[in-house]
Amino acid sequence: MSENTSTKSVVINVELLDKGGKDILHFDLVSESHPQGIDVDLNAEDGQNQLVTVFSCLLQKLLISKVVLQLKIEASYTRALFKEVCTEYIKNLNSELDSVYEQMISEQLV
Repeated sequence: MSENTSTKSVVINVELLDKGGKDILHFDLVSESHPQGIDVDLNAEDGQNQLVTVFSCLLQKLLISKVVLQLKIEASYTRALFKEVCTEYIKNLNSELDSVYEQMISEQLV
């Protein structure tokens, strides 16, 4: 996680990778409950629940600063469908986070 000083937003790195044959979307969202960040197993049945956890953590970060997700795809990662889906997902999530942040400003929550 790094801070973009020109826009005063926090950049959170997200990486799509293969970890032991599993498709993982790793969010660099370090906290007490997630000291290594959050891994979303894209093949697991509870993947949706993991994404809810990620979104909840992102909302908490928005209370402090604007958040921008930056996707990196592991160089050796080969599954084109997951590359496309995750690229679009992060793009849409960034748009949603921006919208939520603007709403929080308008309601004077930040």
